[in-house]
Amino acid sequence: HGYIDIGTGDSNDSISPATEALVLMAVAINGNWKIPIEYFMINGLLGEERASLIKTALIKVHK
Repeated sequence: HGYIDIGTGDSNDSISPATEALVLMAVAINGNWKIPIEYFMINGLLGEERASLIKTALIKVHK
């Protein structure tokens, strides 16, 4: 249970409760492990929004 949060830092009292969670995971290609790297509480996302979150996560993991 929680409210919508996609990492923008908004803390508005009118934010709706989230109905879904989006979890991004790093998975080993040549190993046997996977680890969650980010999660977002959402009410669905457009393709552009999802692509932006994935791109940001890939940039952070690459650093």
